[in-house]
Amino acid sequence: YNLINNNDKFNYFLNELNKQKEFAFDTETSALEPHNAELLGISFCWQVNNSYYLDIKNNPKWIDRLKPIFENENVHKIGHNLKFDYSIIKLAGITTKGLYFDTLLAAYLLLPSSRSLKLDDLVFSEIGYKMQPIEDLIGPKGKNQLTMDKIDINIVSPYACEDADFTYQL
Repeated sequence: YNLINNNDKFNYFLNELNKQKEFAFDTETSALEPHNAELLGISFCWQVNNSYYLDIKNNPKWIDRLKPIFENENVHKIGHNLKFDYSIIKLAGITTKGLYFDTLLAAYLLLPSSRSLKLDDLVFSEIGYKMQPIEDLIGPKGKNQLTMDKIDINIVSPYACEDADFTYQL
């Protein structure tokens, strides 16, 4: 898993991303409601066990350089709950095209009576891997629960990379 937090790493990452015909992505935000959320970072995966987390919060100009790949309808984008990620990316000024596969919608269609369609639960039931729970980062639900923008990027990065990696695997 790779943290992309400087221009040299970003240039390498972008060069590799531009070679891809499909990738999974996931956004990390400061809130769960898109209109109240700040985009903190985006994770990408196009190869099992190898994903990237971009520190957008500290490098907001990278969004402009990501725009052509997100707006390329010939590049397939995969996600879990793409409606949320689409909304977040749109608020950053990009209209994502080429949305290809949403693991949340697929799970709903395949498992309509399932009690939980969360990524963690799907990965465990389909792949047998226990992902890191978000509560490990932000704490248990309640008034003292933190938001992702309060968590050190070195802790957020592997969590975010895992999300993109296992979305791609699903």
